Amino acid sequence: MSIIFIGYTWEIENAIFQRYIKEKISFIVQAHKNQDKLFGLFNCGMGYSLSINELVERIILVSNKNLNLKNDLSKPDIPTALSLDCSKAKKEIKWVNSSDFNTALKETYEWAIENYE
Repeated sequence: MSIIFIGYTWEIENAIFQRYIKEKISFIVQAHKNQDKLFGLFNCGMGYSLSINELVERIILVSNKNLNLKNDLSKPDIPTALSLDCSKAKKEIKWVNSSDFNTALKETYEWAIENYE
């Protein structure tokens, strides 16, 4: 079985982090403990991006499925690279992402299997 993707690989930020609540809780705790201003805007994310191919390869690995990845390069693509800059959170509230992406992906995959199959 194959998975076919349209276009070239494009970058994504926090595909799994959006469901990985543990990091968000640690972010809130650090902000509560360390923020010295009444208001501040901070980025809370992985701080790096993955290509669609990298993400799909990791999902295939976590799922233990025997799938081949193919890119359909005949379709249009919008090349982008998005990544949150979390340096302000590190500097001002002493927060850094401590989650391993592969662990977060595995836990998210297992949660989805339990809740949607």
